[in-house]
Amino acid sequence: MNQRVLTIDELSIDALGQLSVRLMNGVQLVLGANELLRRVTRFKQLWSDKLSTQTVEKIDLRYEHGAAVTFGRSALAMQPLRGRGEG
Repeated sequence: MNQRVLTIDELSIDALGQLSVRLMNGVQLVLGANELLRRVTRFKQLWSDKLSTQTVEKIDLRYEHGAAVTFGRSALAMQPLRGRGEG
């Protein structure tokens, strides 16, 4: 199985001690201040199972059992409406 390497570009900690990571591919991870190992493990699972082929801007992993994912604009599919009049 060929896995792509994810490289950290920037680490930052805010005034509340919340850790954020920006990866070289532009994805921002919001990890928070607690349970960092659990959250990084959850990210790895999400990335390998679902997100590595998507255009992702941000993943907020501060939730107890999941994550909020912000997808990039290029991932949005616009389809014209057919059979409808304008207005």
